[in-house]
Amino acid sequence: MICEIFLAFQLTYALVLNPKKLADIYWMFRATLTTGLFLSCHGYRECLPLLDTGYFVSNDFATVLKIVVLLTVIFLFAVISRSGSELPFMMTLATLFLLLLLSSSHFMATFFALVGLSLNLYVLVLFDASYAASREAALKYYYLSVISSGFILYGIFIIFVACGSLSFDDIAVFTALCHSDDTMRMGLGLLLLGFFFKLSAFPGHQ
Repeated sequence: MICEIFLAFQLTYALVLNPKKLADIYWMFRATLTTGLFLSCHGYRECLPLLDTGYFVSNDFATVLKIVVLLTVIFLFAVISRSGSELPFMMTLATLFLLLLLSSSHFMATFFALVGLSLNLYVLVLFDASYAASREAALKYYYLSVISSGFILYGIFIIFVACGSLSFDDIAVFTALCHSDDTMRMGLGLLLLGFFFKLSAFPGHQ
């Protein structure tokens, strides 16, 4: 979580203190991502006691995925044009939500991280708004994501009704004890359907 806190601090600084210079601080965002990669590689995974709320988890698998994400975004920063654009800010903000998504161990944390990532993706898809194809893709992605968010929320609600918790560990224990719980199956089915829509995967592809 140290990496995510550092990214959130840098994004807050850029947005609050330098809102008119987002297009001119490309190198700050690149340095921020590089520092986040350094923190992830050196195992700064232990949360502060105040942040140990059960919504996020730090383990080796999540750390490896974070390193892959940060390396990919740093590579994208190296090839995109940085002149007169807020694109680096939006990419860094999307990266923050993606790192939170990788660390989440609770369905509500997963949902909010996924929604935050989706909001940034809407903007990134619509970045070339002068092209009709970009506008059409952004609107279609927005409408389908709203539908999928409804499926995900409904599935989360049914899962909570079934087992009384949204923690991944508690749900794993419940499913191990109750193999034939139809309510849980319905909730997981709606949840997977929502995720398939989010990922444009079968049967939610278009």
